[in-house]
Amino acid sequence: MREYTTSITFHTKRPNFYDEIKIQLPPLISSGYHLLFSFYHIKDNNSEKKTKKSVELETLLGQAILPICPEERIIADDEHSMPVATSFPKSSYMQPSAHKSIKWLEGKKELFTVATRLESTVLTSDKTIDDFFKFYNMKNLYETAKTLHAFALVPDRTLIQFFPSLMHMLLRVICDKKFNSGEFEMPPPQLDTKGNPLPQVKLKPTNIEAFKAILMLLPLVHKKFGDKPLKAFVTSFFTNFGDENSSEQQTREKFAFVFEEIPKLWLQFVQEDVSCYFHWL
Repeated sequence: MREYTTSITFHTKRPNFYDEIKIQLPPLISSGYHLLFSFYHIKDNNSEKKTKKSVELETLLGQAILPICPEERIIADDEHSMPVATSFPKSSYMQPSAHKSIKWLEGKKELFTVATRLESTVLTSDKTIDDFFKFYNMKNLYETAKTLHAFALVPDRTLIQFFPSLMHMLLRVICDKKFNSGEFEMPPPQLDTKGNPLPQVKLKPTNIEAFKAILMLLPLVHKKFGDKPLKAFVTSFFTNFGDENSSEQQTREKFAFVFEEIPKLWLQFVQEDVSCYFHWL
């Protein structure tokens, strides 16, 4: 959908629109993606019939813009307020330089509010999950482990929503030799205003943090939906584990590495964190 027209609110200066609009987003979006809202005054066509003159039925009153991916992250599920302009240039209205010539209504006061909610298993507005996707692709061991350690702060609903994507990438972390190279180098500690080092989170190796995240994620899904999603994921993951550039022998080696690595991590995790082990049971 590229355009949608709402219902008309009759004779009110502060209209409320109750339309629910669903938009299909592409899997990859950038900071240029936005929603453009245009507000029109609609004239009664009966006046045209009475005067027998051609009358423009729509008069543009104002426009508003909502960037949906500022700073390369999708906006949070919330209400968003924005100022309204008399109109925007047709082609360059997203450029900051064009805003100098734009006339804003009521001194750029935020006059329009809209609520958004993202429903996706690919795109996310959650900072922790978004950082995990980003740092995993960058092969940054420390930052990936840091975001995995923060999974405990992610709402259960969000973890369940992204279950297939998260499980796929968590297993990739466990199986990727880049993430199995042992302890990573900690960055220098940040300093407070007095120059004293701030406390750092003690992190385990990246593959251990990934395994902890799996142990946290699986009970959530099983409690909510039973074992059907788990069985479906296992079937899908191991059916599509290889890639176009992998030979059959390479794929078999990757399979073997999965089955070898997970028991090792389980044993190591139990030995180091007995309390969590009994909690898991």
